[in-house]
Amino acid sequence: MYTSSGVDGPGISGRGDLIIDLNDGLVKQRPNCMSGSEFIKSRENHLQSHIQHRLTELQGYYDGPGI
Repeated sequence: MYTSSGVDGPGISGRGDLIIDLNDGLVKQRPNCMSGSEFIKSRENHLQSHIQHRLTELQGYYDGPGI
């Protein structure tokens, strides 16, 4: 509970502490983020890699023995 002295009760962070904690968390998380265009490029590369891998598998299937 917020008191008139501006200090929260035991075990409760002050509003300023929460903002600082939020900011620290965002700063730590930011290097793991990528822009929308980077994400789209990454997704396209992943899909192209998957398609190429699947084509290689299918080619091996049709080139295999017994066909």
